[in-house]
Amino acid sequence: MLIIILFGTENFKFTNTGWITYKDTIIDQLAWKFFYNDNWHFPLGKNPNYGIEVGNSITFTGPVSLLLIIFKVFKDFLPNNFQFFSF
Repeated sequence: MLIIILFGTENFKFTNTGWITYKDTIIDQLAWKFFYNDNWHFPLGKNPNYGIEVGNSITFTGPVSLLLIIFKVFKDFLPNNFQFFSF
């Protein structure tokens, strides 16, 4: 309850990306958006469009890889501007 009083409810909405302004959270959000908008690849965490020439895996980008895969499964039910960092 104290957290909601201090930060307000806007920061805890899954569609609010306005507070993501720090370097690490921007990089994590960018990796998530590339993975979210790409097709499925094998191995599951492959994110070939993220990175210069060689691509990358979501395992090495910072966010929790298991959550990214779970949220991508439910991609059709999530809004396009979804972010899970407030979770």
